[in-house]
This record gives sequence, C-alpha cells and structure tokens, in this order.
Amino acid sequence: MATCKAIADAGNGIPHSSIITTMARNGTEFGIKISGLGEKWFTGLAGVGRGFLMPGITPADVNRDMGDSAITETVGLGGTVKSLSGSNLDTIDNTLKMYSIAHSESDSFLTPGIDDRGPPLGFDLLKIVKTNTTPTINSGLAHKNMNRYMAGTGSLHPPMEAFIKAAVEFSEVEVPLTQMQS
Repeated sequence: MATCKAIADAGNGIPHSSIITTMARNGTEFGIKISGLGEKWFTGLAGVGRGFLMPGITPADVNRDMGDSAITETVGLGGTVKSLSGSNLDTIDNTLKMYSIAHSESDSFLTPGIDDRGPPLGFDLLKIVKTNTTPTINSGLAHKNMNRYMAGTGSLHPPMEAFIKAAVEFSEVEVPLTQMQS
C-alpha cells in the first residue's frame, strides 16, 4: 500500500489532469481526489461489498466499505487484476473492462493471464463517468457490529456519486479555460 501511495502521489497536482490519485473509504463515505483538482475530496456514500461471508453471517450483517487499501486499485492493482470468483476468465474480463476506464497500462507490473500486459494505470475520471464504470475494489468485509470485526472478504464497484461530483467540478474548471483559449 505504501508503494502504491507513493506512485499515486507522484501524479498529484498536474494541471488539467482528470486522473484519479486517491480512492479511500471510511465505512460511511467513499472519496476520491483528482490530479488536476488539488487536494479536494469528492465523496459519496460508501458501497457495501459482496463476496464470501464467514459462517453465520448474512449480507445484512456487512457494513459499508472501509479502508485505505483502495490505494492499490488506484494504481491498477488489487481488484483491478483479480477476480473474487477465482476464475481466470472472470479475472481477464474484469481487467479488460478496467482498461476502458484507464489512461494507459503499467510497464512496471505485468499481468501473466493477459499476455503479460501491464495492469490498467491511471483511472480517468472522464472515462469512468462516460462509461458509467467504476474501478473494482477488493474489500475485507467489515461486520456492522463492532464486536465482530470480520464479516468476510469480497469486492465492489464504488457508487458513482463521488465521480460525478468530481466530474462536474472538473468541467467547471476546464471548460472556462478552453473557452478563454479559443
């Protein structure tokens, strides 16, 4: 996670960039930061992951998503290149779908199941909103009851709310710039 955070932070503060540099969640909200929009957080309600549950746990016991590990997905690792089902075809399908919302591919990491292509790198806010596709995020599913911290393990696609808020602000900042340059 620390390496992924360092990689993502290298992309912060690039003028006119719609690349997502942070994704995180706290059990209530899901938030993102966009390179060209500085340090501002754009948030929405955190989603609820699905997956393999501990014995005796039901989906109703699962808390909203939380944790800092979404920084791994921010740089194209984690849920971006892994399938919860364990099926190679599901993994490949998921990764191919993630390429459609990424700026490029990593040349530092390789994905053996896809002819050694690099994983998707640099999720592009505008592509996410245009395709209505959010990144896949792995999640240790937390239990709603604090005395039972683990409900299971799974994944989710965060809700679009934070992405839409960021896209609205990005268009308000970028459109006037292009109009001034015309």
